[in-house]
Amino acid sequence: MDLVLPLKREFFDAIKAGTKQEEFRLRNDYWRKRLEGKTFDRVVLTLGYPKRDDAERRIVLPWQGYRKCQITHPLFGAGPVDVYAINVTHNVVLCLNHRRLTMCLECSADEFAKAQEKETAVQEADRVTVRMATITCRCGWKRAVVKMYKCLYCGEWLCEICAEAHFGKTREQYKTERHNALGQADAACGVSPGAMG
Repeated sequence: MDLVLPLKREFFDAIKAGTKQEEFRLRNDYWRKRLEGKTFDRVVLTLGYPKRDDAERRIVLPWQGYRKCQITHPLFGAGPVDVYAINVTHNVVLCLNHRRLTMCLECSADEFAKAQEKETAVQEADRVTVRMATITCRCGWKRAVVKMYKCLYCGEWLCEICAEAHFGKTREQYKTERHNALGQADAACGVSPGAMG
């Protein structure tokens, strides 16, 4: 089941660019019934209400959950409001060392979904074989699969150097970006760093 969230252009573009990490929805009865106690396969973010075949106006991401917090934003009025902060982060790598599910924007959402299903099936079928296997990167470097990165859109396995070129950032840049985004989100919700459990 997918969670579909229609967005205004400014928010859609910010999520697509990777500068907006969370999408906020008021914590009211309508969203409580839609979100609490449920899990989704994917989050489908749309620019307005596009036709089904309009891929340019859709961003499809894996469901990564939400958190409850309080924010102040002009869209919701002058005072603080309780919201659901839905995680919409993307544009990173699947690391089998850490089992983090991520993706790049170079490939289609359908390719990502198929690759995600295939990867899950492979891992479930034989975890030991997957971890001990070796893979050759497009640069010709052969490494153990646990030292490689996989783009879940295009399905390509990459060494760290090729992954940096493919995803447009280094591992350190991603870690710093992620750390800063989480800190900003915590600050917006009035949570001290590291207080979330």
